[in-house]
Amino acid sequence: MSGASTWIVVTDARTCTLYSCRRGEHPPHLSEVTAMTSVHENSHEHQRPTLVGGAERRGSVASSGAHAAPHTVGAERPEEDIKRFAREVASLVAAVRAQRGAERVSVFAPTRMLGVLKETKMSLEGVALHDAELTHLRPHELAQHQRVIDAINGP
Repeated sequence: MSGASTWIVVTDARTCTLYSCRRGEHPPHLSEVTAMTSVHENSHEHQRPTLVGGAERRGSVASSGAHAAPHTVGAERPEEDIKRFAREVASLVAAVRAQRGAERVSVFAPTRMLGVLKETKMSLEGVALHDAELTHLRPHELAQHQRVIDAINGP
């Protein structure tokens, strides 16, 4: 099985990076294929919640007083952002398997993100899921990580 395509996906709730490599390479060489960042994470800055009750301006007629806490309208729940990004990650994995002929795909994600990935309606059948937070590692560090080596060279 030496030389077979292996794909490593490293993700968390905000970023996802896809690497390719070949089985049997010692040491493994990971090449970044693509990376994505959750667009939902940044949408909160562009669509800042508006303050109600006039608390955003001093002396506003609608102000509820200096002692009142401002209330927000339209703030999205972070869980929804994570679910949306998990669907995007699952779509990426499905596309890699269908279009690029990946024989092996291993996804490394923290526990929470793995749970959300499993809940997506997308098929992750045949994809190895690993509970590990590795997004902070560079490609050469990933290639030296024992769990990644095991995923590349495993059965």
